[in-house]
Amino acid sequence: MHLQTPLGLALWAFSQTGSCRALYSRAPDLVEHESVPVLPTGWAFHSQAADHETLSLRIALHRPHSHYLRIAEDVSNPASPNYGKYLNAAELQAVLPDTSAAGSAVSDWLRAENIHDVSQKGEWINFSTTVGRAREVFNASFARYSYNDRSPVLRTQSYSIPSTLNASIDFLFPATQFLGISRYQHPSLQTRQHNLPTPPDCKVDTCPSNLKTKYNITHFPPDNSSGSTIAIAGFLEEYPSRADLRSFLQEYGLTNTTYDYTTTLINGGLAPDTPATVGVEAMLDLEYSLAFTGPLPLTYISTGGRPPELHQPGNTTVPAAQSQNEPYLEFLERLVALDAPPHVLSISYSDDEQTVPPAYARRACDLFARLAARGVSVVDASGDGGALGTGSADCVDAAGAARFIPTFPATCPWVTSIGATAAWGGPATYSAGGFSDVFARPAWQAGAVGAYVRRLNGSHAPYYNAAGRAFPDVALIGNAYVVTVGGYSFQAKGTSASTPVFAAMVALLNDLRLRAGKPVLGFLNPLLYSEGLRGAFRDVTEGQTGGCSNSTWFEPGWEALPGWDATTGLGEPDFEALRKLVV
Repeated sequence: MHLQTPLGLALWAFSQTGSCRALYSRAPDLVEHESVPVLPTGWAFHSQAADHETLSLRIALHRPHSHYLRIAEDVSNPASPNYGKYLNAAELQAVLPDTSAAGSAVSDWLRAENIHDVSQKGEWINFSTTVGRAREVFNASFARYSYNDRSPVLRTQSYSIPSTLNASIDFLFPATQFLGISRYQHPSLQTRQHNLPTPPDCKVDTCPSNLKTKYNITHFPPDNSSGSTIAIAGFLEEYPSRADLRSFLQEYGLTNTTYDYTTTLINGGLAPDTPATVGVEAMLDLEYSLAFTGPLPLTYISTGGRPPELHQPGNTTVPAAQSQNEPYLEFLERLVALDAPPHVLSISYSDDEQTVPPAYARRACDLFARLAARGVSVVDASGDGGALGTGSADCVDAAGAARFIPTFPATCPWVTSIGATAAWGGPATYSAGGFSDVFARPAWQAGAVGAYVRRLNGSHAPYYNAAGRAFPDVALIGNAYVVTVGGYSFQAKGTSASTPVFAAMVALLNDLRLRAGKPVLGFLNPLLYSEGLRGAFRDVTEGQTGGCSNSTWFEPGWEALPGWDATTGLGEPDFEALRKLVV
């Protein structure tokens, strides 16, 4: 296979935010590997953990090379002769780095420390130990922490490893990962049922019919014979309802036919399909993808937390579906290994990038790159906090200095980030955008983003990393979406509304390409930023997103300017224009 120059993914770590540091030092050769000096917003120390409590931990092994990233770039580059020649699962596995030497070194060290329940699975070392033993081996004070008063979990704000293993270990998990996935925030179902607005009006509200017109969506699949597939990522106990989906499609769908979905469960995920468990995010994603993709196979992937590994007070175990452990890695590893992963993956969840340990973010982004090598288009909501990211923290960095907040995984260069526009045509004030503090700007957006930075002429300069991966990539309207949940229709908004619509558009383009004997689009960004597609987007040139403030400081948000900008990216897509250019 001919390879192009590897994508410039220069990654650097930055200080994280936490308060209860390790108090022990058992060996002179131990060096601190990760730490969280100040806890991220929403997290709080709950209580100490007893020495006898059990921990089930994993060590992510360091990858000695990343040659496979060049393959992912090559098959995603429209100018390459290998464009669209995606790898199957076995081919990808064959080009991944061999971690057996690192695995043996780490396993030998753990066994020498009297930790005997050790096994290697792929790029991970799995083992069980106690809180007391972990304190001695890792110089780590594991304790209970809670996120927004939810059930506490065991974490540590720092840990150490032997200096001789620094090149073998990426990170310990779950240890310093104080994460809290964000999604569109909405009132309770009970409140909505008792405070219904006037009946939805698709002449003014956002419905599939006016989205079809607004974005010139001219294709509806006649059947599923092309093989084009799409999947919706479900986290945080967000469960769909077939009854609500049927009701929505009958009332607001583009045809008189209703369509179904299949469900895949990962990591203890559930899919109860009952009125009491239906979630707004799940229904928003399903209703605004299936309304356009119709008969194309759609899978709702319900991912629970990690398996019941962390033993809680009273030696009981949190059920997997309710665990607060972050599930991104398990979710992505499962998808990468599938014989036939979905061609399009829609994700409506995000974290503030500064709350994600850099090693964890890099590992997740690496898995998104592997999905790119498999030919998967990943689209992700940019977030609903404007310059404040998800809107769940303050505009400050780990040191307390004023800072705009990017979101993850939108900042991963292997993901297509989706922002939101307002009804009047400018950017939605809540739509998140900006520049990564972890990931360098990739080559495919260097020209477009560099021009924006120059047009800013120093505006916001102290508050963002001008060399970082910039987001969002594109945007669609995000306001006043009519959704049906629990038998009732109401309005929802956010980048998690615009995201499944764009994902559906990509699935439709794939349907057309497959019918024409062409491969699916795969990783989208090199194509989207190419000169040939410039006319396929409506440039948003006026407006501004929400900024940041405190009692003594205010900084306006990102400005919409000609060309790419940090409010709406390349702009709003025109489906028919894209169809003419890529099919």
